[in-house]
Amino acid sequence: SAAQASQATAQPQKLAATASTANKSVVSADTAGNTYPSGQCTWFVKGDLSWVGNHWGNASAWGASATAAGHTVNSSASVGAVALFAPGVGGASSYGHVAVVDSVNPDGTITISEANYAGKAFNERTISTSGVQFIHQ
Repeated sequence: SAAQASQATAQPQKLAATASTANKSVVSADTAGNTYPSGQCTWFVKGDLSWVGNHWGNASAWGASATAAGHTVNSSASVGAVALFAPGVGGASSYGHVAVVDSVNPDGTITISEANYAGKAFNERTISTSGVQFIHQ
């Protein structure tokens, strides 16, 4: 209802996460502060990185949307950046895929956290940066 919607927007955005090894898990985001569909990779990344914009579209559109919003998009990984997988890269569907860069490792790999990957609500993995783009704050 309209009353519920106005009450939801009056509440400060709250993010809650249950404990896991990386102090992350599936994020429960206040829907008033996150426009992406619950459980999707885009929803997870927005819930984890507050600087990410709403209404950037499917993951495949995030590079263009982030550039339009003034963010740098390149092939250089950094902690706290968005890892952007174009359709077909790293197993991404035609919608693309996004994840959060948790670490850049000495061997050149990165460790990411993500939602809705390989049938899992939450996943962490270490991958090569080959073919991956990065959106920076």
